[in-house]
Amino acid sequence: MTRRRTAVALVAALVLPAGCPLAAAAAAASPPGPGPSDARASDPRLDVAAAAVTAGDPATVVVTGAPAGSTVTLTVLTSVGAVVLTGTTSGTTSGTTSGTTSGTVAAGPAATFRLPAAVTRSAGTAGLVAVASGAVGRGELAVRPGTVAGPVQSVVGARSIVADGADTAMVVTIPTDRWGNAVADGTPVTVGRRGPDGAVTTATTAVTHLLAWQDLRAGTRAGQGAVWASVGGTSGPEVGLAEVAGVPLPFTVAPVEPAAASHAVADGRSLLAVQTSVLRDARGNVEPDGTLVTLEWGGPGGPSRAAGETVAGVARLWLQAPGSARTIEVTGYSRGVTAAAPLRLSFAAAVTAFPVRSSRSGADAVVDVGPVAVSGGALAADGTPVSVTVAAAGRRWTAPGRLLSGSVRVTVPGAAVTGPVEVSVAVLGATEREVLR
Repeated sequence: MTRRRTAVALVAALVLPAGCPLAAAAAAASPPGPGPSDARASDPRLDVAAAAVTAGDPATVVVTGAPAGSTVTLTVLTSVGAVVLTGTTSGTTSGTTSGTTSGTVAAGPAATFRLPAAVTRSAGTAGLVAVASGAVGRGELAVRPGTVAGPVQSVVGARSIVADGADTAMVVTIPTDRWGNAVADGTPVTVGRRGPDGAVTTATTAVTHLLAWQDLRAGTRAGQGAVWASVGGTSGPEVGLAEVAGVPLPFTVAPVEPAAASHAVADGRSLLAVQTSVLRDARGNVEPDGTLVTLEWGGPGGPSRAAGETVAGVARLWLQAPGSARTIEVTGYSRGVTAAAPLRLSFAAAVTAFPVRSSRSGADAVVDVGPVAVSGGALAADGTPVSVTVAAAGRRWTAPGRLLSGSVRVTVPGAAVTGPVEVSVAVLGATEREVLR
């Protein structure tokens, strides 16, 4: 008994403030003496009993075992701290207390304590320690959570799943009473769900270790749905759950205006609009807006790429015409899926022939180009690049230029060597040659 009392005194010294009546009583209750096998039935002891209550309700604690008129100090140890109350034994109990579920009391004088509602707001077990006339008693007060207070908040994750009939999200809720205590394990929780088609279904789960959860399996129709939870007549707000299309089936890419595409010219500046077919998954769901589509094709300058996003399942993109006549193959990609077949686009030469005049100016070759007209007769656009090459006596000079009003004069420094000089001019894939003598 002595070792046990000594341990009690040590714990009391660690957890109770100096001057606390309980600390003093615990220390006084641990004099040196025989070991635990020599405990005596005559050792002073208090009986502490309390009836279980619902969180936020007043509680009653009865302490017996001290002579009449004794001052009794009751310390209530809760999850939010300790509350110390003082009372006096008076009257006589019959040895029973109505509704007590923790501890029993002996017949004799009793001290009755009324715990205010503020002390019982946290559900769980509160420790009770009573000290009087050198005796100590211990008990427990069980505080049950109250009824559910709304709203019942839910959390859904992931917030979007693939409408493939297999993907899964989960809804989790922690129903609480008005003081924030999680309701008792086993409390039934109803999970409501509205699918993209508007159909409403319900499932029942139960609180386990403070939580209630339910798996949410995807359907096969894409769209926006909602999930909510309720306990009894208390419900909560909806939480969105989107079911989105899976990867698309192979799709096609085609010109927006086939007639215009058949007359496309390689002018290096015009844009040709192409678009995909409606991107759908294997269940017919249209891909969500913003799905990325990439087009790739090759050319003399290396691979080229254009990217766009779908609206209502269709992506529209613009391809810039090459600077020289050629046929390109355009391949589309989206979410790892390749278009069913590449799109072949042919670009005719924008320029067929144009005048070139060359002359010498000191040591320089001067080349006049133009006017340059594109198919249809219009002058080539301002800024169209021109490349002039001069070759003579095994040497080669190159100079660039840009058209303005269809023409340009290009000076090639140091190219006016003695003898015939070959002048070559390239514009939009078309080449004209002249010999400067």
